[in-house]
Amino acid sequence: MFHFHLLHARFLLLAMPLVAFMAYMLYRGYIKRSQARKAYGDEDLLSRFSSTLTITHELRVMAAWIMVALLLAVVIAMPVSSDVPSRISSGSTKVVAVVDVSPSMAAEDHRDKFPAVDGKPPLQVLGPYGRRIDEVQLALEDQIMPALAGNELGIVLFEGDAKDQVDLDDDFQKIRWEFANNWLGIGQAPGDGSDYGKGLAMALSVFKNSTTPGKNKVIVLFSDGGSDSLDRKALAKTIEKIKAENIKVIVVAVGGEKEMKVNSYNAQGVAVGYVKLEGCDDKDSEGDCQTRLNMKELSGLAANFNTQPLVLDVGAKLPIEWAKVIAGSKAESRPDHLYRVFLVPCLILVLLLQLRGIFTRRNDAD
Repeated sequence: MFHFHLLHARFLLLAMPLVAFMAYMLYRGYIKRSQARKAYGDEDLLSRFSSTLTITHELRVMAAWIMVALLLAVVIAMPVSSDVPSRISSGSTKVVAVVDVSPSMAAEDHRDKFPAVDGKPPLQVLGPYGRRIDEVQLALEDQIMPALAGNELGIVLFEGDAKDQVDLDDDFQKIRWEFANNWLGIGQAPGDGSDYGKGLAMALSVFKNSTTPGKNKVIVLFSDGGSDSLDRKALAKTIEKIKAENIKVIVVAVGGEKEMKVNSYNAQGVAVGYVKLEGCDDKDSEGDCQTRLNMKELSGLAANFNTQPLVLDVGAKLPIEWAKVIAGSKAESRPDHLYRVFLVPCLILVLLLQLRGIFTRRNDAD
């Protein structure tokens, strides 16, 4: 979709009567030429060196010139894309993504919404696919990193304890390399269970170790709400420190609210059972552990920062606008001017109209 630049949109209204006048003059020209040919022309000579003057041919030429005029009017009105994603001003922001890599993040809540692989639909792809951790990686690579271009991003992983996986850096190739080598994977952090408070505390350390002061600081926490090893007293202290540092916290809920088991796969990528989750209180009738998004836990955390959790959904028709979420009113949207889309066919039409005389039928004399 597109819209027109506000200051130039009026030109389209002005162009309408001009186009109508142009159509009138072209038609009047046809009438005058037709009358002149009949009054003064030699039909035999004219038919040998020019095409027959017909209303059908003239209407086609007229329509082409009118289309040229309309296309030029659109070009001057400066069409701008309406779907340009916002971006964060370069050099203004530091973001630390705090990612839950506990076993429950291997649940495949949204596998059916993931893209096909080598022509195979997602439900037929062998091995783990469409996991909660995969949704986080897609969000980081395809949405957050493009929105953060020119700014710094760091990554912290957590389970029962936390790990500084990537220090703040504006070179995202390092992060992409980590993704390619499965360093954002289940079990990549120390400890058992899940304590997002340790992840938040590690994010504070990452900010303190950064050597580029004076930028906006943002923590983006990705979690399914698991908290079986959460130290709530330590969490309360960490929250106060985050507030004191004036750091913005965005809580992102990952997973679905439907009970899910975590598949276990063999070397051939075939599901052979289920993973035994640590601290599992929720079991089905067969005694297998189940996991689901704990929105209550994440809502309670977000309330400390006067926000609500965002829900990550790889198949959402309206993905999260990360630039606006992270930078708020400081996010910028650079318009994508579309005049070339209309100028190119306009020039082609003009060229064809100018060259049409070359292809005029000529009848040789007997």
